[in-house]
Amino acid sequence: MVAMPLSLHIPHRIYAAIIVLMFLLLPAEVQGYGSRHVLILHSYHSGMSWVDNLEKGIRDELLLPPNDEVIVHTEYMDTKRNRGQEFYDRLIRIYKEKYRNVDLDLILATDNNAFDFLLKHRDELFKGAPVVFGGVNNFTDDSITDITDFTGVAEIISFGETVETILRQFPDTKEIYVVNDYLKTGRAWHDSILKAQKPYEDKVKFTHNENLSIRALREKVLSMQPGSVVLLGVYYEDRNGEYLTYEKLGSQLTKDSPVPVYCLVRFNLRDNAIGGKLISGYHHGRQMSRLGRRILAGEKASDIPVVKIGGNAFIFNWLGMNKFGVSMEELPPDSVVINEPYSFYREYFALIWTGIALITVLFLLVVILSSTVLKLRRTRRELTYSERKYRSIFDNAAEGIFQSSLDGKILSANKSLAKMFGYDSPEDFETAVTDIKDDLYANSSERDEIMGMILQGKRITGHHVQMKHKKGWKLWASVNFRQATTQDGTVIVEGSLIDITERKLAEEELLRIRKYLANIIDSMPSLLVGVDLEGRITLMNRTAEKSTNIATMQAMGKNVVEILPWLAPYMSTIKDSIVEHVPWQTSKVPRHENGETRYENITVFPLSSDISKEAVIRIDNVSRSVQMERMMVQSEKMMSVGGLAAGMAHEINNPLAAVIGYAHNIKKRISAEGNKNRRVAEDCGVSLEAVCDYLRRRDVPTMLDGISESGERAARIVSNMLDFSRKNESTGTGSHNAAELLDEALKLATNVYDMQRQFDFRRIQVVREYESDLPDVTCDGNEITQVFLNLLKNGAEAMAEKEYGDDSPTFILRARTDNDLVLIEIEDNGPGMPEHVRRRVMEPFFTTKPVGRGTGLGLSVSYFIVTDLHKGSMEVRSEEGQWTRFIIGLPIQREDAA
Repeated sequence: MVAMPLSLHIPHRIYAAIIVLMFLLLPAEVQGYGSRHVLILHSYHSGMSWVDNLEKGIRDELLLPPNDEVIVHTEYMDTKRNRGQEFYDRLIRIYKEKYRNVDLDLILATDNNAFDFLLKHRDELFKGAPVVFGGVNNFTDDSITDITDFTGVAEIISFGETVETILRQFPDTKEIYVVNDYLKTGRAWHDSILKAQKPYEDKVKFTHNENLSIRALREKVLSMQPGSVVLLGVYYEDRNGEYLTYEKLGSQLTKDSPVPVYCLVRFNLRDNAIGGKLISGYHHGRQMSRLGRRILAGEKASDIPVVKIGGNAFIFNWLGMNKFGVSMEELPPDSVVINEPYSFYREYFALIWTGIALITVLFLLVVILSSTVLKLRRTRRELTYSERKYRSIFDNAAEGIFQSSLDGKILSANKSLAKMFGYDSPEDFETAVTDIKDDLYANSSERDEIMGMILQGKRITGHHVQMKHKKGWKLWASVNFRQATTQDGTVIVEGSLIDITERKLAEEELLRIRKYLANIIDSMPSLLVGVDLEGRITLMNRTAEKSTNIATMQAMGKNVVEILPWLAPYMSTIKDSIVEHVPWQTSKVPRHENGETRYENITVFPLSSDISKEAVIRIDNVSRSVQMERMMVQSEKMMSVGGLAAGMAHEINNPLAAVIGYAHNIKKRISAEGNKNRRVAEDCGVSLEAVCDYLRRRDVPTMLDGISESGERAARIVSNMLDFSRKNESTGTGSHNAAELLDEALKLATNVYDMQRQFDFRRIQVVREYESDLPDVTCDGNEITQVFLNLLKNGAEAMAEKEYGDDSPTFILRARTDNDLVLIEIEDNGPGMPEHVRRRVMEPFFTTKPVGRGTGLGLSVSYFIVTDLHKGSMEVRSEEGQWTRFIIGLPIQREDAA
């Protein structure tokens, strides 16, 4: 038998995979990458830690894949130890010859000398290769304005951040001694620091070193006193030409320094130097290489902006920190700490925990394997028991449990579900229910919605559905449904139902009761506010909403004092009532609102609750009750005075009539006109004319007139007292319009009243504010007109005593309804009255008028006509110097009375 070639047995896809794998295993050059050359040009010599750190940082970043095959050339210009044009000319010749046949893809130049060298000779020596520079001091964008393919990382001193760190770690610092050499780089740093220190000169003194020898500089540092700090910049050579490496200089100045030493460059972090935000050669090198990698990837160097921030890092020396007491907590975030004491745990942290994890995993594997063997044995025993147990739970669960097909056929059900719908057994239920949608759901569309959600993979939990009992009545169920899959992959629905019909009915009843209680609360005339222990509002009734013009939802959660500011003085008492569960109330609290004083009862009812501490505040307007109490007190006073007045009037009337009669008779008997008087005078031997002349000269007729006038005035007083006492004898009661009676009184005052001070009533301005369709009142028209006339006269007399200037005396007459009263307001803009006068103005015999101008009974009689004879109300309000307002309330005529 001839064997077939092997290739005939291998599928084409395997061939393709082998070819791709062979291609991937080829070297990079074969895959299409040509060799690329990168030149690292250092300004200084190898061995300087700054240069070595730059070199390491450049290589660690640059040679990461895919640039790990790049050919790197490194050149050290050694310009710290060699200077002069002759030396630079020699370098030009060397580099020109050395790189004549090398096409450089990138040049990485470190420090100023290499940077300046490439600015002049890059195109001549290296065919215009792109340049990334680093470590360049005093860099400005102008230096590469006309140069193409130059970018890099500028060396920026973190002077400000380091000074802030010094002042934070040593707040008592008074002087910072800044050290730089007097070479080109040192002077450049010196100039930069002078600018950077200005914001801090009001916090600390800055001193810069003179051009000293290294020995003198060390002695200066050793002589520094507490409160001083040394800040190292760059120092390479002293005034005598003696130079040290940066590392040795840092060691010389920090080893025995009595004061803290900070630095700005990583290579100075030696011995007991503490650190700062340092220019790190390593970080600088890595940043340069990041830009270089972008250029090697195809970006143009000219399109990459020069990096001016981010090249420095906070680096600190544990030795210096330990010597001068700087804790790790005082370091800025993301700080690097070097020279920490050796810790085996820290050194091998990963290895230790890896070992622990491996041992733990192995132990767990042993435990798991052992338990698995035991479980396998136990599982066989428990499988049968579990099946029996599941069946028992399924059959005896209080919830109705089922499985159904997607088209609505019951696959299995337990006893509780069958009983819920009125069936004797699960078998009867499964047989009777052929379509869940039509047979069980009260609303078939709800089944469609539920199935739509289940088919979307959603779980139905605690959803309330109205369903149908076998006998036709409705029941409520809380359902939990989800999609499931049988062993053969059939998608089914399984779930559970709980009969919540009674709970639903209870919830509806609870809702009804809540609405009922809310209606009761809202119907109460009292202002009700619920508050918690912090004074936040939890409830307001409709009366509170109307009183505050704020809706309950807007007030909820706000402090009650914001809504009802007059409760502020009582908040501590309200809080005590809530805490101690003791009701509290205060009565007749006065409150001024819209120029009126209203009185309120405040009651606090603490609520007993284990969940929260709250109370209900009830505020009742008792202004009318207070007024009625005052009226009753006034009525009792007046009744007492009335009885006294009646007795006095009857007792005074008889002698008063005699006085008036005798005065009248005397006047008649001294008259010259009577014949009888003349005969009697002649019988006495005197002339009647002489007698009359004598009496006239002695002012006897005038005296008699005075007696008559005084008697008549006393008679009027007695008449008023009798009117005052006859409060139950009025007979002129009828239906009257109060506004018309007021106009009638005004007409009487205008026509007949003339002020003693010649203040014509007709010069008073009258403003009427009558409510339209004013209902009639039941009253004695004459008496009420007399009351109005008294008030108008009093107001006119009061306004006569006030100087008005540009204003004029004015009456404002108002008539309006208020519940079952018609309110008449007579307001004048006179001088008003003080509070002590206002309180007594309606007492009998109280008057503020001069003797002879008032009896003190006018307002008291008016008060009793209104309150006692007409069962109305009368009060006075006033603002001293501004106005006085009398308010008379007369009952509206009832229909049955009409």
